[in-house]
Amino acid sequence: MSEHDGFRVERDAERGVATITLDVPGKLNRLPLAARDQLAHLFAELGADAAVRFVVLTGEGEAFTAGGDIAAFLEASPEHLSRLAWNVAAPERCPKPVIAKLRGYCLGVGLELALACDFRVAADDAQLGLPEVGLGMIPGSGGTQRLARLIGEQMQKIAAARSRAADDRAALRAIAATQNVAAGKPVPPPPPPFDVAKFAGIFAAIGLAIGAIGTMLAAVLTGILKLAWWQIPILIAVVILAISLPSVLLAWLKLRKRNLGPILDANGWAVNARAKINIPFGTSLTSAARLPENAERSLVDPFAERKRPWKLYLALAALLAAALVLWGRGYFTRWFGGS
Repeated sequence: MSEHDGFRVERDAERGVATITLDVPGKLNRLPLAARDQLAHLFAELGADAAVRFVVLTGEGEAFTAGGDIAAFLEASPEHLSRLAWNVAAPERCPKPVIAKLRGYCLGVGLELALACDFRVAADDAQLGLPEVGLGMIPGSGGTQRLARLIGEQMQKIAAARSRAADDRAALRAIAATQNVAAGKPVPPPPPPFDVAKFAGIFAAIGLAIGAIGTMLAAVLTGILKLAWWQIPILIAVVILAISLPSVLLAWLKLRKRNLGPILDANGWAVNARAKINIPFGTSLTSAARLPENAERSLVDPFAERKRPWKLYLALAALLAAALVLWGRGYFTRWFGGS
């Protein structure tokens, strides 16, 4: 067992397991800044150790970790803070499977560490969260990004693990069958082939459903063709309105709840309120805005997509078509053919 700043490492050579235990007594395993650098080096070391098959990350006592040492952020250098996200992503870079064993508090950098692991096993009392957003801070070690893509990646990893287990079971069945033949025992018969007759009713029902749908579409098309020419645009407009009206109403209701808080938060302001955007508020912001000294206002977007000169293309196409018509009627021969 080796001790580090805020955690310890235990290696089980017989099972090939390395267990990292976050251990800060009296502070719910709050992770110091120095521990993050040490964890990054430790995961790199365990990844290169051939004796380690997988890694378990857990916490001492009744909590995984209550987060990081917020007070230490005020004393750390910008260069050190810029490496925090890379250090927390160390479990993700480790080539060995990393399993996070969660119980009690799993907050802040603890949740970000757990999200960087390959698998998470949580107890019933586990409390997950990113409380730094309540302090006007954005989770800067990849918590929000990994949380958004967690479901898809987790399903892929579970499917891959189950596929490997299925391959292992198939190999064991093949070995067992070989041993039964060698011992003179009867080999179990193969599964019966697919019986189409059992599913004839299902196929017939599918055929009837497809036929009914085709009949309905034909009746609708026949009814549309029987309308007067001026009724068809009205019908199309009514159908579009019926389809789009609910979406338009929902979009209008959502726009009425627009909030300026995330915009200010993304620009470095510690906002802990819902600043709704409405016409009076927008008017006050517009009237208060003014250009800085020696600044100029430009309405040209330098990053806008360049518009193609369609008018020029149409004019050239018209000239080419006229030239072809004149050439086909022999005007070019009469004009330039000779004396």
